[in-house]
Amino acid sequence: MGPRKEKIEALAKKMEALGIRREDIEFKFIRASGRGGQKVNKSSSAVFVKHLPTGLSVKYGKERSQHLNKFLAQRLLVEKIEGKTYHNLLPNILLQNSLFPNPYFSLLLVIH
Repeated sequence: MGPRKEKIEALAKKMEALGIRREDIEFKFIRASGRGGQKVNKSSSAVFVKHLPTGLSVKYGKERSQHLNKFLAQRLLVEKIEGKTYHNLLPNILLQNSLFPNPYFSLLLVIH
């Protein structure tokens, strides 16, 4: 059983908003580790996802379904990229914001 259609569409919209193209994402299916006995040893249900332009990657294999693991790994990767984008833009946003007229003070806030 995989993710619902609404969740897949929401992820696609989020990727589009962030400028993430499917062509820039590499998927590798690997064997999961941990419990599961023979099933885990025979099937490649875990997923390794890498965003080629940024080099960010995620490995996910908690679920039994390869389709669900692929979706969840991709969602985690998008969140990681979104966090990196926000983290890189945050100092500029704070410097432009009138709440922090002193650039030194705003940088201290970002560091902590």
